[in-house]
Amino acid sequence: DIKLSEQRIESSRNFCNKLWNAARFSLMNLDGYTGEGDLPSDTLTLPDRWILTRLREVIEEVTKALEDYRFNEAAQALYHFVWHRFCDWYLELIKPYLYQREDEGLRSRTQGTLVFVFDKLLKMLHPFMPFITEEIWQRLPHRGESITVAPWPEVEGIPRDEVAAQRMERVMGVITAIRNIRGEMGVAPTKRVRAILRVEQQRVAEELREDAPFIENLGLLEGMEITVGGEPPKAAATAISHAVEVFVPFKHLVPDPKREEARLLKELRKVMEELQFVQRKLSNPAFLERAPGEVVAKERNKAAELEALKGKLEGRLRVVQELIPGGEAPSC
Repeated sequence: DIKLSEQRIESSRNFCNKLWNAARFSLMNLDGYTGEGDLPSDTLTLPDRWILTRLREVIEEVTKALEDYRFNEAAQALYHFVWHRFCDWYLELIKPYLYQREDEGLRSRTQGTLVFVFDKLLKMLHPFMPFITEEIWQRLPHRGESITVAPWPEVEGIPRDEVAAQRMERVMGVITAIRNIRGEMGVAPTKRVRAILRVEQQRVAEELREDAPFIENLGLLEGMEITVGGEPPKAAATAISHAVEVFVPFKHLVPDPKREEARLLKELRKVMEELQFVQRKLSNPAFLERAPGEVVAKERNKAAELEALKGKLEGRLRVVQELIPGGEAPSC
């Protein structure tokens, strides 16, 4: 029998959907673009310089892997770049440039870089997924009759700016830290919060101020303060990324502590009841003896997940209760 993972098939399908949606987004935002995918010669934005620097690297990595017949490594490198860099980050970072109409030159340069990068990615993906890449390539601005006979991407002519790339990745790290805090504190996806960034170098602070629009947009912030040194703020959720300390004051995360406390207590009671039920089942010798091994394993995994959720809720509850003046922690 051939080992065939349904999960791998589903993952590949999701990747095709991701690629197709990226193509749809790109085509919807190429109105007015008259180029054929040439790299703009004018000043490039920070996201453009970052993606082009990392594009050079993935071209070299994929080309070397294919030459050495390490097809799995080539496919994995492309999967990671397309999903996690091109789709998850680059397309989100350039949306403000594509949506604005005040600076058509900026918009055109962004469109040009987008087409250039997408073209190179499709050519590298083509040996692995020929049909969908041909279909997308034919719809994008291009030169030639078919992607099948198009030249393989080369790094010559693609600018490399490691300083800009690291600066962009610092911004991405800060955004990820803010998103993690929001997720851990259960902040609604549409709610904007305030953040404080603390760094040790004035140069870094100045760069972050220049890059603030990216952080405020993708971190869903209503405001951001950047400080150099000094005491960290009190009563704030915190995270560290790329030597940047990120603080989000609790008062912005929990505007109504009493109401949030009641909600968390209710959720915690429910989790504890479910955990006790599973633990009773796992402590029953008859269940352990008669149930199939996979069923027992499933229940143990469920107990571990509930324990982790219980700990997370208890931590969140302690934070909320500290925000209630003179409040005593009610028991569950």
